[in-house]
Amino acid sequence: MLARYLYNHSRYVTLVVICIIAVGITSFNSIARQEDPTLQNFVGTITTFYPSAAPDRVEALVTRPLEDELRKIAEIEWLRTSSSGGVSFANMRLKDNLTNEGRERAWTEVRNAISDASPLFPTGVAKPVFDNDRLKSFTAIVALSSSTSQDMSLSVLNRLTQDFVDRAKNLPETKLVEVFGEPVEEIRAEINETALISRGLTLQQVAAALQAADAKIASG
Repeated sequence: MLARYLYNHSRYVTLVVICIIAVGITSFNSIARQEDPTLQNFVGTITTFYPSAAPDRVEALVTRPLEDELRKIAEIEWLRTSSSGGVSFANMRLKDNLTNEGRERAWTEVRNAISDASPLFPTGVAKPVFDNDRLKSFTAIVALSSSTSQDMSLSVLNRLTQDFVDRAKNLPETKLVEVFGEPVEEIRAEINETALISRGLTLQQVAAALQAADAKIASG
């Protein structure tokens, strides 16, 4: 009955089709747009370095205690861990049905779990690096190296890198700048054993004096 009515009154069919097209065009034009879309991040990673440790030792002393704490968080949908020589890596995803408040609360629980597991790590394990903010609209990776055949001093290269970081941070819309592979400052002291014995000092006393002179030690 309806098909016959529409067949006999084709102008109504044409009107309905035009209305559908008009509503579709209007809806498409009213969709909110962002140049840099806001992405809700449900994925996080934890990287923990244990220099010179074998994979089985990293698994037993670092990965497993951390994984036990993370398993207590109900908001985590899945958790995957891996242990290799000197490095423990954990990758997790939160449940998709979490609200913004629930997601932030879950990430806070993850940070608390890291804090609870860290005291269980043996001496020599670095502080775990937690990252839940890697979904960016645009990411640029820049590597700085010498353009000549001669090797550039690491100290000079580090100063150039820090200058580049300062300039990059001042660019509009730049949210995060991280540096990887920067050299760690190291000061070596060479001790003359003959002079040490003549003054009645021991290596332990010299080490204590050097540690007390470290400018990075907080005072007060």
